[in-house]
Amino acid sequence: MTSITGAAYRARPTIGERLARSGARAVGLSAVATMLTLELWAFRTRYGMRVIADTPTYMSLLRELALHPFHSPPSPYLSHSVNLAHATPDVQLLALIWKGLAAAGLVHADLVDAHAAYTLLAVKGLIVTFLLFHALFVWARHQTGSSGMAWLAVAALPFVWGPALIVCPGDFSFHGFMTTADHSEPLAIALLLYALVVLDAKLKPRRLLAAATIVGAVTVTHPFTGVRLMALASAVACYHAVRREPERTWQLTPPAVALGYLLAAAWPAYHLSEAMQVGSFDGVQIAAVLAGLPYVAFGVGVVSRRLPRLRAIRLPALDAPDAALRLAVTGVVIVGAVAARELWLFQHPDPWLRTNRLAIYWNGPNIRYWPLLLAPALVGLVGLVRLAREEMPLPLLWASGCLGIGVLGATGFPIPLWHRFLLFAQIPLALGMAVVIAKAEWRAAGSIAVCTMACSAGFAFGTLLLMPKNVTYFRNKLQAGWRLEQLLPKASPTLIASDPASSYFFIPLGDRTLTLTTWHVGGPSELPPIRRGYVLIHRVYVGDRWRAAARQMWKLGVRYVVVNRGFRIQAPTVDAFSSFDTPYIVRDWAQLAEVDAYMHRLSLIARPVGRRVEYFVYRLDRRRLFR
Repeated sequence: MTSITGAAYRARPTIGERLARSGARAVGLSAVATMLTLELWAFRTRYGMRVIADTPTYMSLLRELALHPFHSPPSPYLSHSVNLAHATPDVQLLALIWKGLAAAGLVHADLVDAHAAYTLLAVKGLIVTFLLFHALFVWARHQTGSSGMAWLAVAALPFVWGPALIVCPGDFSFHGFMTTADHSEPLAIALLLYALVVLDAKLKPRRLLAAATIVGAVTVTHPFTGVRLMALASAVACYHAVRREPERTWQLTPPAVALGYLLAAAWPAYHLSEAMQVGSFDGVQIAAVLAGLPYVAFGVGVVSRRLPRLRAIRLPALDAPDAALRLAVTGVVIVGAVAARELWLFQHPDPWLRTNRLAIYWNGPNIRYWPLLLAPALVGLVGLVRLAREEMPLPLLWASGCLGIGVLGATGFPIPLWHRFLLFAQIPLALGMAVVIAKAEWRAAGSIAVCTMACSAGFAFGTLLLMPKNVTYFRNKLQAGWRLEQLLPKASPTLIASDPASSYFFIPLGDRTLTLTTWHVGGPSELPPIRRGYVLIHRVYVGDRWRAAARQMWKLGVRYVVVNRGFRIQAPTVDAFSSFDTPYIVRDWAQLAEVDAYMHRLSLIARPVGRRVEYFVYRLDRRRLFR
């Protein structure tokens, strides 16, 4: 986290450098203005309600946290008490605003109007976007000592990822800002960037208080991002500790991490240690280990020789004179291959399916190709090595660690949340791209990389707008699932059973669901109830003693069953349903007959309420069920 203090960066800028800095500022501000404009356009078309992500969860929490402010709210989708890590301070603030709107008669206090809730979330998204770009500018300027490079990093960030589109929080492409800017993770990452700046200082009481406060703010806003912040800060502190740096800036990180965790753990709405769990390690263990590592590193530095400076370590693949040019050309090839695959998928759709979303939205089975989507900024690695040579190890550690974890996860290693680490590499790569673009020695490579990023973003934007409606979500009608409120109760103790994927449409109604996919759970405590609920609905779907399972569902409070005629529930567990190894979409007549047989079973124990396109709603009939 040490900033550049070399003479090259302290010297008074020339007229040419001032003009270059003004140009970089104009480019950076243009990028910010463009992203805000696209977000407004996405809001106007309700695009975020089509791609969904975690939007229904945040909608439902407006009601729950308005009714139970600063308390652990009931789960917005399960009838069981769970540790709801989405109940963060930023969402509580939105809920208080929602409560104020209800008091003014603009919304219903006890119900969630999805469209009104989406408006409130969109306003938050605009604020978070501006804050994130400002945080990136501050952090990049702190790292490089150059406002020009900081503005270039701001301009590069929306173009690092592509050309395929994804739907996942933590995506900072133009598409990510259009879909998930209102989620808690982007806000937490903005705070993380501020925290990295605050932590780069000597240990003093006031600085410790500020550092612990912002570490706690990051952690309570998004626990997993808190884990990433602690890991980054600890890694850099270890580097300086093992080298026994005279500035001793590493001494601030351990107490700031420990105190920051304690401050975040005081938040009453959820249990922080459980929410921070990664693999078999909970939050207490993670914070304790990462806070203690710099002291261990210092001990290693005391008993061993000083490590060589980073500028003395050779990396042949990245230090060669033509390394930047080769990486730039590699990026062109990969981006071209990804675009060609998208076009091939578009021209070869599944003949059974009415939609061909996976041609441009690379979620689902295409997730294993996500490392390729960082190709536009691949040349940024050369820039990060240059920063490391100037004794700024953080950006290179950040990018290499995230890329390593992401690539291993994509190739099949059982690494939790590997895709989130991959997305997290966008920020340091944006800074690396800024370094490459700013340096005259890499003018050819930088020009190629800029053209690659522009073409990648142009292709992605074109597919978003120009593809048929069975491929792109943009400007389509809202899914029929959003209209199920006309057939189902609102804010009642009723439990609704359906396949896990369709359950997400019921959450804003204020009812509870029997099960849910593992994609949207916020912590380990949510897994047991959704697993038990899935076992019951699966037994009704294909089991021999399906009536007994249906009766057990009734005793749990289930009164409505919703069937998506295009989805199967044949996977034996909810974990298998949520994986990409067991496709749940109907793809032939035999599978459709399987779903129809399930609907016939329901007709024997329930009465049809109505349908909305592919969704069929049944109400369980006690007399039929228990006769």
